[in-house]
Amino acid sequence: MNDNKLRDGHQFAGRITNNIETANVTTDTVMHYQYTNKMGQVLRPFGPTIYKTKISDEMLSDMKDACARVRAKDLSEVDFRGNLTGALSDERFLMDEVSEDTLKEMQEWVAVYLGILDNVSITQADHYDRGLLLESLWANYQKAFEWNPAHQHTGDVSFVIYIDNPVDIVKEMQHECQQGNGKTAGKIRFRFGESMPQLAHTITFTPEAGDMLIFPNWLEHQVFPFTEEGIERISVAGNYGLEASSPSGQVYKPDYKYKEADATKDE
Repeated sequence: MNDNKLRDGHQFAGRITNNIETANVTTDTVMHYQYTNKMGQVLRPFGPTIYKTKISDEMLSDMKDACARVRAKDLSEVDFRGNLTGALSDERFLMDEVSEDTLKEMQEWVAVYLGILDNVSITQADHYDRGLLLESLWANYQKAFEWNPAHQHTGDVSFVIYIDNPVDIVKEMQHECQQGNGKTAGKIRFRFGESMPQLAHTITFTPEAGDMLIFPNWLEHQVFPFTEEGIERISVAGNYGLEASSPSGQVYKPDYKYKEADATKDE
């Protein structure tokens, strides 16, 4: 059997396959909880698993175009802020703008993440993409001094993809508000549990364009503001439901108001 061919005849998108081929792994490689290679980095520092990878150049280009198209629309047509927790002035519904190829790659990365949780091979990870439903997808256009407070998501598995990130972290660290010992400007932080001796309960990332972070929907996280005026960071976030826990197949729409839960929610 071709090493890139999956057990039921399905193949991952060529973009995923290309990442596998250049990562010193094969489709028979077992994806353990903690490892690092060119395909991505698995981070499980305090219980919940976070998967950090790089999306393909094709997917990044397509998502840049999608974010530009939705940005050109009147905000009232695609305003998604009412479904979100963030203190951002511009967040837009993106589901209708991305290509089928991008949706496929996005789902396959989430399938790899679910495979990691079960310590299966990349080949076996294909099993997980058949029960996934993309419930929501939106773009965040973050400007100076805007932020996302600590929150969780709905769905079952959530992600954030960084499309454009012109934030100069070195410059941010020199700002007068970053002279304490908690230098967080422009970063994203995940938290699980409480601060205890001999226990790491947070992990903080400095994101770059093309980064994709995948994590459990319930894992609390927050996005810190940056200070430089005149720039904008663009990210895309979304939630997947697992078929067993999403029987209705309900998809988020800008004008749909959920009775019990938003796309993201406060703790």
